Amino acid sequence: LQAAQDTRLGRITATYGFQHNLRREYDVTRLPTDRAQLNLTLATQTLNLSLDHRRIGRFSGSVGVEGQYAQNRFADGDRVFLPFYDLTGASAFAIERVRWNGWTAEAGARWDLRHYSVQNPEGPAQGVVHYDRQFSNPSGTLGARHAFGRGRGEAGLTVAAAWRAPQPAELFAQGYHQSAARIERGSRNLAAERSLGVNADASYEWGSALK
Repeated sequence: LQAAQDTRLGRITATYGFQHNLRREYDVTRLPTDRAQLNLTLATQTLNLSLDHRRIGRFSGSVGVEGQYAQNRFADGDRVFLPFYDLTGASAFAIERVRWNGWTAEAGARWDLRHYSVQNPEGPAQGVVHYDRQFSNPSGTLGARHAFGRGRGEAGLTVAAAWRAPQPAELFAQGYHQSAARIERGSRNLAAERSLGVNADASYEWGSALK
């Protein structure tokens, strides 16, 4: 669902999304059965609110916030592959760009938070153990492009810092994964991945356009 409104500040857009994912996986059993051996239900809701502000001189850009909530469950009687978990996420971002004399510069900043609340059956008695894992990190990009040769050439440079929180399966998967035909074992001690990248490119068009 999406709604948008033009205001004195610019265009405000609100977007809501819902996804219900029911995953069934089957295995060879000793006794004939129509029941799946793994029944996972993942319900995810997202909400995004953004403002594309009006141009201020040579500047244009947008700011916004996002929220996410997801709930994973499995059916009674299933063996445990992924435990019950609730995922809560929040983020805020801003992007600004400016154009002048053939140059375009852009800067973006983002902050993300992700929290897992997990109920994991463990041990011979399958006693439920509660875990809370939280990850947060800033990320951003800074880049510039320049057009030259009467618009025939272009060169750019971008520097970006990014990160990725571990997924629930990477943290808590335990056992045989039928659809992947492999045994998976998560690690509760995984930390977030971080990266820093630099990209440079240039292009130029020679000769006349084909007719």
